Amino acid sequence: MKTVVICVACLLGAGAIFYFYKRGHKIRLKASDIANKKAENITAEIIDGELKMTDVVAWFKGFSLKKDEDIPFIANAKLGEFKNLFKDIEFDDTKEAIFFGVFNQEKHEITNANLIQATSIDNQLKDVLGNEALVILN
Repeated sequence: MKTVVICVACLLGAGAIFYFYKRGHKIRLKASDIANKKAENITAEIIDGELKMTDVVAWFKGFSLKKDEDIPFIANAKLGEFKNLFKDIEFDDTKEAIFFGVFNQEKHEITNANLIQATSIDNQLKDVLGNEALVILN
């Protein structure tokens, strides 16, 4: 009986490790993976007002994302590698620049994205971004 319990515990442990490995493996993405890709489906907006996390979430809800294929992300467009992606865009220094979109792992491209320059961003969006150039949403 003790041997059966130990075997079941080992199998459960191995299954949990495999699950978390696969889950973490699917969302490994660096800012350079996105910033070095050409994206033809980027829309750009300048808004006089606050960009809220609820606005970003509502935008993502407009797409049918495939769990193992599409990676939703939010990025600070003025940080790191993203400056290269938007080198042809003039940024207003008084505004926040947030880039969010969907990266398709199989095609290895940005399938849809939005660049918004806003007067400010809400606290929830600030908390999600922190000081990171890129945040993967899952």
